[in-house]
Amino acid sequence: MQAGIALFLLFFVSGRFAAAQWTAADAQSAFSDYNDAFYFNPAGGNNYDYRLSQDSTSTSGFWNGAEQIELAIDAYNENPTAANQTIINKLCNGFTAEFTTDWSSDSYDDDLMWATIAFSRAAKATGNSAWLAEAETNFAVVWSRGYDITFGSGIWWNAAAETTSNGYKNSPANWTFVIAGNLLYQATGDSTYKSEAATIFSWAYANLYVPSTGEVYDGISGSGIQNANYSYNYGIAVGAETFENHPADATNIADYLINNLSGGTVGGYNILPNYGQGGTDGGGFNGITLRWIGYALSQGALSNPAILSWAQTNVGLAWAVRNSSGLSWNDWFAFTLAGGLYSWDCADTLAGMLDIPPPSAAATGFSLAASSSSGPINAGSSSTSTITVTSVTGFNGTVALTTTVIGAATGVTASLSKNAVTGLASVQLTIDTASSTQGGNYLVAVTGTSGGVSQTVYVEVGLPFFALSITPSSLSLDESAAAIARIVITPLNGFHDKVQFSVMSGLPDGVHALFQPDNARSSTRLALIADDKAFTTPSTPLSIFATASNYSQSISSNLSLSEANRRFGSGVPVDLSSVWNATGIYPAGESYSTGGLDDLGYSYASNLLGPARVLDGVGFQFGPVGRPDAVCAAGRTISLPAGRFHALQLL
Repeated sequence: MQAGIALFLLFFVSGRFAAAQWTAADAQSAFSDYNDAFYFNPAGGNNYDYRLSQDSTSTSGFWNGAEQIELAIDAYNENPTAANQTIINKLCNGFTAEFTTDWSSDSYDDDLMWATIAFSRAAKATGNSAWLAEAETNFAVVWSRGYDITFGSGIWWNAAAETTSNGYKNSPANWTFVIAGNLLYQATGDSTYKSEAATIFSWAYANLYVPSTGEVYDGISGSGIQNANYSYNYGIAVGAETFENHPADATNIADYLINNLSGGTVGGYNILPNYGQGGTDGGGFNGITLRWIGYALSQGALSNPAILSWAQTNVGLAWAVRNSSGLSWNDWFAFTLAGGLYSWDCADTLAGMLDIPPPSAAATGFSLAASSSSGPINAGSSSTSTITVTSVTGFNGTVALTTTVIGAATGVTASLSKNAVTGLASVQLTIDTASSTQGGNYLVAVTGTSGGVSQTVYVEVGLPFFALSITPSSLSLDESAAAIARIVITPLNGFHDKVQFSVMSGLPDGVHALFQPDNARSSTRLALIADDKAFTTPSTPLSIFATASNYSQSISSNLSLSEANRRFGSGVPVDLSSVWNATGIYPAGESYSTGGLDDLGYSYASNLLGPARVLDGVGFQFGPVGRPDAVCAAGRTISLPAGRFHALQLL
């Protein structure tokens, strides 16, 4: 058996640019880039899915997969081509192939509602009645098992825990039920769906929403109201209020959302919180929020113009931090990593681009543009860009201008030669850095606001830094052996220093790292060497540190050492050859009819297992291959060697 060392490179996109807000064409391009990275066919035929992460062969799962079907529907609604329609059908095929048409084995009622919404919308987009039938079947499942009058009414979150101390009726299960019921009513004309949705809406309105403030609660349990604020609760509540023809309440909820949920600000507008990377549930919350805000805007349900500007500011920032592959993750105050991205993390930006209308000069009365920055600079220097405000449709109002430095950019400040202009005008943006500012690319937002609406452009400035790549991308290491990789240093923004390499943490005992050289300008070789006394080590985090002048970064990896040296290990072995009565080791790929080690046909592969292992410091010698080599059954007497021992270990 050999161990893999997976090395993941985390670095920023390179280059300096001036970015306007996205366009409808950008949204379709982003959908194409998303599909290039994540859309795949795991099982043949027309069964397609979105993969969990780049290069993964796992699908993204049930409710995430349902929400990603909605991305394809969003793309089709914006650009109704046959190709986009085909993607919807193939994704629904893949979902059905993985989860069947009966989703009741999933006990979470909100999961079934996310999928019901997706399949209802898919049926409308494609005209495929099979998707509508699935939606109807599983909506009925939730109404049957999830609805009761505990807490007055409502749908349980987890059907397996209803009426128990862990029972919970929450926003995700109830507002989505309202949306799903209305969609099914629109598709079928069956008033039962409308009535059931109205029943749940009345309860959610009374128990999960505060009309005096616009706050939306997460849910209610035996312990009372749970008021955790999650962005997607607000999005689906706005959607439900819109379907139920409550535009004032939809606006009230959206106002609370834009004023109270914040992970930072740009141009005076709150940016949605970062709910984490790695494909966790929260990673896609903000895309759901923007989808239903976009729906309410399209229906004319939101009367506050600041809501649109807020949404456009969020999406514009998300688009500005995209990587060179056109992917944007959900940490909108940091540039998107070049690789190792999760599809669910990248869904937020795409949903926003597809569902929120791009800024329009005709709507705001003015346009905002920025020239590229003046080029790479060194720490302690300044960069400049020209910001141009252009009047359109006869606009002659005053445009207030503000700057925001994005992210944790220590020592980076931005200023404008004027903070307000009227009509056609240009101002100079100056970006200053401190001598302590770390190398890298930094982003500055310039926001123009007039009459409660705004536009934002982004300017990037670069300080010298470097990127790393490694070949091969994974290594295998055995005991008493070495594995070699080549690390290439790519200088960016005029970087020219040498890079010092070291291992920060994670090397197991008996494994050594050697950089040849350890201080390099263009590349180095990494040698990982296991000595003959190294112990087996499962998946130990390994961190390699690279630093030079004003920039540093680390490479994260996982190191597993499959075998320690076969001659070492504590303990006195016991000879079991006289009592072997089962065969548990065969050459890999060999057929046999003995039942194997467990009498169910399973055995160890000799070429992977080897003749011996050191496990937890204790050495074990294995028996012959393809012949009796294990002991099965009780009642056998095994002679032990003479001596005084404090423990007996069995493998």
